[in-house]
Amino acid sequence: MDRLNEFSLKYQLEDEDTLWLLFDVERWPTKTLSSVCRQAKQKKYRLAISNPCFEVWLCLHLAELDPNDTTCKDFENRLCLILGKYNKSHLDATPFETQIFEAIEMAKVLHPKPQQNWSPTIGSHVYRIVEMIQEAIRT
Repeated sequence: MDRLNEFSLKYQLEDEDTLWLLFDVERWPTKTLSSVCRQAKQKKYRLAISNPCFEVWLCLHLAELDPNDTTCKDFENRLCLILGKYNKSHLDATPFETQIFEAIEMAKVLHPKPQQNWSPTIGSHVYRIVEMIQEAIRT
């Protein structure tokens, strides 16, 4: 959140500008997560949180989730299995481009309570920022 704070001080943002805080649940204790979310909302930052990790969002583009996959390593391995390779540092977005709408719908089904800051089960709210970008493109 420090980088967002610095960014908002450095640049003059317009009313229609939004800042997003994207992160994974797996890196934070629940108490810290709650505090970070509270602080972000006070500053009017938007949240896109994945449980346990961003790779869940990627997997939603490619197939239904395997209930045996529960850790970040599981999701990374699933991506390797489906794609033949997966490098989180040099992500090739091409395999995900055509399935964005399906991934959004699957993410919503996994977590039907959008008012919650993060999904208490496997899921991802990255779709929130994607929907905002899609809306901006349409207008």
